[in-house]
Amino acid sequence: PLTSYSVGGATTSDAILQGWLGGKFGEPLRADGSTIKVPGLDTQIANYVTCDEPTDKTNILYTMWVGGNDDSDNAMLGLGRKGDEFADAQMVQWETLVRAGAKNILAVVPPPMTLFAIEYGTKMHVNAAAFRLKHWSVKLGLFETPIVMGAIVATPKLFGFKYTTNERCCTGNCFSGFAGNATVCSNPDEYALWDVVGHPSAHTHQILGDEATKLIKWFF
Repeated sequence: PLTSYSVGGATTSDAILQGWLGGKFGEPLRADGSTIKVPGLDTQIANYVTCDEPTDKTNILYTMWVGGNDDSDNAMLGLGRKGDEFADAQMVQWETLVRAGAKNILAVVPPPMTLFAIEYGTKMHVNAAAFRLKHWSVKLGLFETPIVMGAIVATPKLFGFKYTTNERCCTGNCFSGFAGNATVCSNPDEYALWDVVGHPSAHTHQILGDEATKLIKWFF
């Protein structure tokens, strides 16, 4: 079975930067005008390891894709934190899962769309090397989103795209859920990105999923 503990708007570590929703990109606030705090990866995993897991943990593939909200929230708040600090925080969560019995972990390297993301991904590789030396019996795989996205940008027609990093399918307020606030293109499969934040389109998600499946079958 596939079980998801992920939460939209989450950061790598609430201890470093608390993730939130509300007012960022036009999405609504609470009735009292406050934002909505969302649990970060550290909080999600802390909650998970306290629960009873009916499945043998050695047979579970723990998968995490995080970093985008660290990047955007860090920039929005003007904190000036570096991506490698958050990558280190993710490594802490790899260690937490191993202590809980995990033997298979897949972590997604974020697309290198900003300097922060490049720092994050670079430190993930450094940390992965150290982690593997320490935990030789644990399989830690890194899914290289930068390679896939780089191929899409370099040869978009090969993947069926007409628009890559400079255009978005959804423009305007794509987040509030209210009618009339956004304009959605008529040909979404020709766009690599969905919105101003840089979320992948459904077509891109399909490509990423296919490539991740290849890695999983080969590595795990």
